[in-house]
Amino acid sequence: MKTPLKSLLVLGLFATYSHAIFGIGGHFGLVPGLEVKASKGVIAQGVTHTLSLDERGLSGIQGFGAKFWIDFLPLVDIEAAGNLQFGYYDVSLSSTNPTLEKPVSFDLGVPGVEGKPFFARALGDVAVLYPFFKFPPLIKLIKVYAGGGLSYGVAAPILSPAFAKKALDSDPSYDPNTDNDNSKAAKIIVDAIKAADFEKGIGFFLQLGAHAKLPIIPIAAYADLKYRVPGIDPALVDGSGWNMELGGALAF
Repeated sequence: MKTPLKSLLVLGLFATYSHAIFGIGGHFGLVPGLEVKASKGVIAQGVTHTLSLDERGLSGIQGFGAKFWIDFLPLVDIEAAGNLQFGYYDVSLSSTNPTLEKPVSFDLGVPGVEGKPFFARALGDVAVLYPFFKFPPLIKLIKVYAGGGLSYGVAAPILSPAFAKKALDSDPSYDPNTDNDNSKAAKIIVDAIKAADFEKGIGFFLQLGAHAKLPIIPIAAYADLKYRVPGIDPALVDGSGWNMELGGALAF
């Protein structure tokens, strides 16, 4: 009788400690399909001088983030997650009479950040999730859940021909006929993109994911698949809406 009783106590202990009350962790974010579309157009026209901007686009944007979850509620789990997605793209100015082309670059003074235009999008998610499957039933090593929630995000505007033209048109001191080397146009455009406000918006998402936790040891892993309708993407930013988060966590 002692052996079965001890076995039950050990299994009960494992079950208790494998079911985390809360967890906190970090993850790598995959964003398949998210891209900045290329765009080219005339941004200033003088008597003999035409100035164009060529924004060459960006693909393969990835990111990283963090997550906190609570799973001691009786029917649902609550979690909050944050994601940052980032990538550089190339922009150049070209002109006629004289024929000249040079890249647009700028230095934000931030260590480790390249001196070139970039796209950045930050998302904060709050989700309500229903755990519909636990395996195995007693020890609960793996839990699979589904649900959805709301997302608040900010995104940097893209240095597009439309953005650059607006910046030049709004500066009364700019004259394309006297800007032979495009240096003044470049300065006006760079100052405008530095001063531009981030675009903000609220969206929603659907989520399917899983937590895996070892018994007693407060180490967990998680994987989440989200389909987003972010509602904040600037002009020229496009994507399929799919996001994947793969991470590790401490769960207690």
